[in-house]
Amino acid sequence: MTNNDARLIVVTQQRDLYTGLVAGLRKRGHGGHSHCIPRLSDVEQGLVKNKTCVLVLDMDVHPGPNTHEYLRQLVQNYMLLVIITATSQSSVTGVLRPPIKELATKPRVTSPLSMESFCKNIADKIKAYVTAQPVVNHLDVHKTVGASEKIIAIASSTGGTEALDMIFRRFPVDIPPVLVVQHMASGFTKLFADRLNKI
Repeated sequence: MTNNDARLIVVTQQRDLYTGLVAGLRKRGHGGHSHCIPRLSDVEQGLVKNKTCVLVLDMDVHPGPNTHEYLRQLVQNYMLLVIITATSQSSVTGVLRPPIKELATKPRVTSPLSMESFCKNIADKIKAYVTAQPVVNHLDVHKTVGASEKIIAIASSTGGTEALDMIFRRFPVDIPPVLVVQHMASGFTKLFADRLNKI
């Protein structure tokens, strides 16, 4: 997967921020589809299931009491990197906690140098996220699981939950049942099973 495969959604009412960010990312090789959406409540229109998406949320414009919970649900339902941007860290209080952990400080003045630095920061975060995603080729899955096969078994150790999440989001709908063996503390198994059932 490359940066070009990631879909970019920028939630802001500052059109110059969006156009500057898209131009800066294109210079760094991100040529994927991009949207500017003025309201966070409309963000799902730009997201695509089973496709890596990046959401850049301008918190100077969109603070809200339920923002973190809404973003957490989006991260559970989509292959989504959320990057919070604001001119001040005080405006991200309560939102910047797992699974939302990426912050890119927005330039106070839109000078070429400050915008360049901002775009580099965002591009680096996208590259790190995309690079960390497991690669699952649907054709390889079909080759491995022929018509005579009855089940797919996957085992992972502690720390494998994110990889499993990404793998399942990329599986086609017409594969055989999947058996997962996950090494995990007993207090987390039900939460993890519930999370997998929502994919």
